Amino acid sequence: MYPKIGVTTFGPALNACGCGCRGKTRPSHWLPSGYVQKIIGNGGIPVLLPPLPELHVDTIIKSLDGIVVTGGGDVSPKNYIKNEDTILLEVDRAHGIDTERDLFELALAKSCIANEVPYFGICRGMQILNVALNGTLHVDLSDDKKIPEDHRKPEFGGCIEHHVNILENTELLSIVESDRFIVMSNHHQSINQLGRDLSVTSISDDGSIEAIHHKSNHSIFGVQWHPEVEGPDQFYNDLIFRKFIGKCNVKERKVNLKKYFMIL
Repeated sequence: MYPKIGVTTFGPALNACGCGCRGKTRPSHWLPSGYVQKIIGNGGIPVLLPPLPELHVDTIIKSLDGIVVTGGGDVSPKNYIKNEDTILLEVDRAHGIDTERDLFELALAKSCIANEVPYFGICRGMQILNVALNGTLHVDLSDDKKIPEDHRKPEFGGCIEHHVNILENTELLSIVESDRFIVMSNHHQSINQLGRDLSVTSISDDGSIEAIHHKSNHSIFGVQWHPEVEGPDQFYNDLIFRKFIGKCNVKERKVNLKKYFMIL
């Protein structure tokens, strides 16, 4: 059997359905096709997930074999900044906050950790994993004064190419078997304080964290770049997708609610 992979979606956005409704508002949950193509092409069956109430997360985890949390808008600073004096200012600096999506994806990440369900976080999805484990983010990458490079294009949807360095003795190095390659990148937030039980497995030339793995469960990890976007070194990204889908064993899952609530 092919593993069923839950993939989180963008939206709802107006006029994203492409049905030719001539400007009428028709909100749609949507997803760039690259995510779907990479999952199918590497042996999985994608199941698209709109944001759902937290009470449905246990049902999702029992019915799927792995989760991909995709890119998109910023994770709200309300989820990781505790200073009440600055939080409203920080929220104003963020782009595209979707509170419903934040709550859903954070619950998914915590449930995957509690129930040892494979989790692959892409861009925003890596940041969600970090925040789920009490890590923090730079609201804007420029906040980290050590990082001189730009990791995104100003126009929506554009990616830039840059190198990432895979660290020695890491799970990621065992997957790609290369210590350096080119990725497609588009983000303006980045990891600040690393979440508990996480380790850094890749950094860019300017020192920005580019990949993380859970220390005790290597099937839970994230990358900051966009492996679903075709680039000059796509071979290595396909290896990552293939390895992740290979870890998504098809079996009945019993949700560990006790451990889940310990992560909250």
